[in-house]
Amino acid sequence: MPFRMWEHVSHIEFADAPGEPEFLQRAEIFGKGGHLSLRRDAGRWLWHYVGQKIDVSMNDFGAKDFWAAHPGCTLRRYEESVILWGERKEGHNLWFDDRAAAARLVYPVNANGRVYLHFWRYTEHGQTAFVWYRELSNQPLQEH
Repeated sequence: MPFRMWEHVSHIEFADAPGEPEFLQRAEIFGKGGHLSLRRDAGRWLWHYVGQKIDVSMNDFGAKDFWAAHPGCTLRRYEESVILWGERKEGHNLWFDDRAAAARLVYPVNANGRVYLHFWRYTEHGQTAFVWYRELSNQPLQEH
């Protein structure tokens, strides 16, 4: 899972590890193999994982196999993408956006222009059940 997004109390960063783990509130670690989402809840971490089956016992973490717990569930998958904040200007390492002027927008994509987050949305009876972030790209979904 090559993409790592760390949400701290005061900022969001893309990096291999969080710069200030003591102030970390959320984390999204994702790629085509899976999507691990973490959220701080007072003194504990809540998490969920969507993706390919992994060969690690998660029983120590209270994990449950969704399909074993919901054998009759049928999900529909939709491929979607969103444009992230900012536009990269030629010759700069930052993305700029008037609406997020105080934010330091730095994405791990080598591109000029816009950055797109591509994901799969899984729904059950029209309600979103899971979202699997898959990739950051410099191309919209139809060109990707």
